[in-house]
Amino acid sequence: MNTNRVVWLDNLRAIGIFLVVWAHHDSEIPPYLLKYIYSFHMPLFFLASGYVFTPQRYQSPKDFVRRKLRSLVLPYVAFSFVTYGFWLAKSLLRDWSSLSVHEVLKTLSSIGIASNGLIFMSHNAALWFLPCLFVVELEFFLLHRMLERKRSGALVSILSLASCSVIGWSLRRAGISLPWGVDVSLTVLFFYAAGYHFKQQIDWADQTLRWMHIVALTAILTATSIAGAFRNGFVNLAFNRMSDPLLFYPTALLATFGYILLSQMIPANSLMNSLGRNTLVIFALHLPLETALNATLRFVLSGHQLGILEAPAVWSLVVSVFQISLLAPIVYAIKRWVPSVLGRTAPR
Repeated sequence: MNTNRVVWLDNLRAIGIFLVVWAHHDSEIPPYLLKYIYSFHMPLFFLASGYVFTPQRYQSPKDFVRRKLRSLVLPYVAFSFVTYGFWLAKSLLRDWSSLSVHEVLKTLSSIGIASNGLIFMSHNAALWFLPCLFVVELEFFLLHRMLERKRSGALVSILSLASCSVIGWSLRRAGISLPWGVDVSLTVLFFYAAGYHFKQQIDWADQTLRWMHIVALTAILTATSIAGAFRNGFVNLAFNRMSDPLLFYPTALLATFGYILLSQMIPANSLMNSLGRNTLVIFALHLPLETALNATLRFVLSGHQLGILEAPAVWSLVVSVFQISLLAPIVYAIKRWVPSVLGRTAPR
């Protein structure tokens, strides 16, 4: 285990990626539980990404863009074409006569547009997150660089983030979606900035608060965020859907900080560490794997036994664990033999 990594951050990402995988079994999860998960699970990842942002690491904007192209855009392109090939093969095997050239080209073009709101990414809808995160990180890098030497930087930063949130909400209200999730990036930039600016407070809580304090705070934050999620409409950031922004932002923030505190109570262990380190591959491949897994189950099971596939949340929970377990050897193979897919030059 890498002792230089932040243990609670790996725990947080592990919890987050499991919720992402589980939530995509949406037809099997009770609507109230699905509504709660969607209210915060993607803001959680943007906040976690902001926490690890270190501006001193980059020599110039050019250096920043080059590194982010390698670590986010390259994996996005690689996994897009791999899963597009899987989608095409699956569609041809299922019913090749009903697959039109228009649908093939439309799905292919969605890779370049990278916005479910413009063209739904039928081959792998979860991949919207990677180009959107690239845009968010670029926006925050430029904002931070512009304000770091200004005396009124904090005030301008708050006003800038508020303006971005208003613009993101306005685009949603107007029914406008933009390529590469630019509209979504304006909505979630706040969470990335929160992760960066609250870094010292999060570290203070990790090092100072006692176990009972963390338990009490976690319970309060969780209860408050559940109430906010149920009062708000359904949130889906893949389509920049936040319902009431005055409920969305505090609910997502409170829930995320609740899970941060929970993550700080979990001791270091290889399972959470592994999940936290490999969220990118799980993001990219869990939906195609779910399709293949469902097809396999339908082949293995027969007749009256198919009802198990429509079982409630407990069954979807078990299948989600199985999905992630099946991805473990794929993660190992990618990191061992083709690390360049993840923007790395050598296996780790």
